Amino acid sequence: YDLPSRAFLRSGRYHYEKSSCEGDETVKRFVLNSDHFQLYDKLCDSDILTGTCSWPNNTILDDDLECCSVECRVDTIRVVQVAPGVFYEHICWPCVQLAFLEDGKKIFGGSSNNYNMCAHPKMPVATESCCGLNTNNPTKVHVGCEYLGELVSYNSNEQRCGNITGASVCDASGIFACGECCG
Repeated sequence: YDLPSRAFLRSGRYHYEKSSCEGDETVKRFVLNSDHFQLYDKLCDSDILTGTCSWPNNTILDDDLECCSVECRVDTIRVVQVAPGVFYEHICWPCVQLAFLEDGKKIFGGSSNNYNMCAHPKMPVATESCCGLNTNNPTKVHVGCEYLGELVSYNSNEQRCGNITGASVCDASGIFACGECCG
């Protein structure tokens, strides 16, 4: 696995396509605003004279961008909201992932222990899931997220759980809480 960290901020073949997304406004979304976000500025493509965003249909990153705030806490983004009713989908370049890997990690895949799989620890393919927060059943996971549908790598999950008092990564037996992260 050789995609760079926070590939959604890297130049090259990664691009953003404008999309429309209507529906439930209570959904936890990945939202950027104009406060110090280089990605927002790039997607906005503002008019030099008026400062009004043109929101082009396609945007290709010419240069690597620095992460800011919530961008620094996530491994990937799928869809980013930049204004009410204005969304961009991050399109990652096509790549080949090896079917067999070294140092695979077991990841939790669902509501029972029957849904587990093996994944590369650097690939963002699972949700944040931390054990130890349910005193009645410490192997039940609490699912967290920065936005609905967020995927994290095993390494990021381990770091996030380490930042929560009493939480850890474990061989999960089910879900006990997920709130706005489960939709």
